[in-house]
Amino acid sequence: GYLAAARFEVLDEAYGFLHRLSLRLQLAKGTGITRFEERSSGLWAIARGMGFRSSAEGSAVELLFERYGQITRAVRAVYLEVLGVREEA
Repeated sequence: GYLAAARFEVLDEAYGFLHRLSLRLQLAKGTGITRFEERSSGLWAIARGMGFRSSAEGSAVELLFERYGQITRAVRAVYLEVLGVREEA
């Protein structure tokens, strides 16, 4: 294949998560959406629908954004690895 199995798994998981999130955001807003913010209305219900629950680690919305950040950073890392680009600090 073109991608190592580990890279494929990262991208496959990311696609599933981001696709589910995108669909839930579209349903909540009634339109396509290209970005969202922690202050957006209806995020609590979206976070709960995505399986996040408030806990000592944070609110459901905070945990959603934490996972979103993890996913997008992992996708960027794979992208840069595949292209052979080193990211400067």
